[in-house]
Amino acid sequence: MKDRAEILPLIHLEKKYFAIHVINAIDAVDYDRAVVKELPSGFRLEFEKYAFINEKIEGKHIFRIYLDESLMWMVFISDELKKAVESNGLVGFKFTEV
Repeated sequence: MKDRAEILPLIHLEKKYFAIHVINAIDAVDYDRAVVKELPSGFRLEFEKYAFINEKIEGKHIFRIYLDESLMWMVFISDELKKAVESNGLVGFKFTEV
């Protein structure tokens, strides 16, 4: 995850906690297949269904995406990273398949 995310220690009196700030952002949305919610003015608000360009996400294990030119807050991870998180007993993650 080096150069893709920052692992930030959080201060707690009794336990060790960390936050992850994902800095890897890629322009990988396939707008021909994705479904985007938009206003009557044409301004696009959010994704209703995601679709990615496979070549752009291949080998990328953690990333954020853009909606047009705006960086979105959600984080996407590969199946391999999900398995690594689960097999190492890490907690505090909520995974939703897209």
